[in-house]
Amino acid sequence: MNILCIDLGNYSIKFLCGRTEGKDFKIKDFKKIDLTPHLDHPNLDELEDPEQYKAKIEERNHQRLTVQLDFIREYIQEENFEGKVLLTLPENLVTTRYIELPISNRKKAELMIPFQLDGNLPFSMNDTHWAPTLFKNENGFQAQVYITKIEEFDQFYSKLNFSNVEVATLAPPMSYWQSAIPELGMQGHAIIIDFGHEMINA
Repeated sequence: MNILCIDLGNYSIKFLCGRTEGKDFKIKDFKKIDLTPHLDHPNLDELEDPEQYKAKIEERNHQRLTVQLDFIREYIQEENFEGKVLLTLPENLVTTRYIELPISNRKKAELMIPFQLDGNLPFSMNDTHWAPTLFKNENGFQAQVYITKIEEFDQFYSKLNFSNVEVATLAPPMSYWQSAIPELGMQGHAIIIDFGHEMINA
């Protein structure tokens, strides 16, 4: 099966194209596109009004996504790609929370998550999509929860559909790293550090 992995960064977009052969993944192509020449760069420090600042951020995010989708569509057409597309969800759409769930039953632990998070977020859980990963420990479970606002996610997803970009898997970058760790056979404690242009994720 052909697989195209796409990483949507704030200042670049990366393509990793390959094919699964048995348990192996054979890399066919890697490409990185610098988005900087294609984006406006307003001086946000000059904006004192919070509403103007928020509007400029939203305008910049909209422009960035439009440029990214144009490059994705162009890459798929140029490579005549047919297969499975894996896409990272933009980081400005996702927040992550870590919570302790002192209960040994997994199903009951999952039911506790929205109640634990509701007072831990600047918005209601009713307005979100969320996806947990649970880890068993001696006191019950620890949950790593990815959260996105429904309205913002739906806007992003509708733009994907409008651009005719069909995605098989859409997840935060950390989720992909999390799924890769068992495959790497890492033992004991480990830390993965991602150095971005605007932030460092660990």
